[in-house]
Amino acid sequence: MNRNQCKPHTKRTCGEPFLRAQIEQTGENRTCFYCGSEGDTVSIEWVADQIEAAFEQHFYLTSTDPSPFEYAMMKEGDYEWDRDGDPVAEVIGSSAIGLDGFTRNTLRS
Repeated sequence: MNRNQCKPHTKRTCGEPFLRAQIEQTGENRTCFYCGSEGDTVSIEWVADQIEAAFEQHFYLTSTDPSPFEYAMMKEGDYEWDRDGDPVAEVIGSSAIGLDGFTRNTLRS
C-alpha cells in the first residue's frame, strides 16, 4: 500500500503544534505520515479525539427554536428571532486558521 492509500486510522503525525507536549509524552516511535521522519507520533484518530474534546469543553449548541419569551415577542411585535451563536462549520473553519496542514486536514475529516 503506498503512502496516499493509507487508511486514516493508520496514519500518524509528529507535528501538531498545540499538542506537542502530549505527543512527546504519549507518542510511539514511528514514522510520521506527513513529514516522513522517525520519532514520537500519534494517530490521526488520537488528534481528532483531542480536537473533539476541546470543542466539547469550549462550545455548545444553541437552541434551534426561540424561547417562549422570544416566541411571544415575535407574535406580538416586530421581533425577528435569529439563532444565537455561529454555524458549526464557521467555528471549525475559524479555529483552523493558523494551524498546520495536518490539523486542517483532520478538522475537515
